Amino acid sequence: MSRLTKIFSAVLGVDEAKIGPELSPENTSSWDSLNAIILVSEVEKAFNIEFNYDEVMSVKNFSDVISLIVSKGGDTNA
Repeated sequence: MSRLTKIFSAVLGVDEAKIGPELSPENTSSWDSLNAIILVSEVEKAFNIEFNYDEVMSVKNFSDVISLIVSKGGDTNA
């Protein structure tokens, strides 16, 4: 998950060690609407996948992002 963790760390300004399944907009003040758009864009680029609107809106935490990437055939362990 290092590539995904690095993306979240860079976009949200959160230490990689603090990024886990429960990281969410509710407990991370920097995860606002603008950074959410940036996260989607960076994840799509890094994993060469695309999310639709409903998929993006279903994300409630870091774990949901992992599940979406895996559902698109992405490898979050890279």
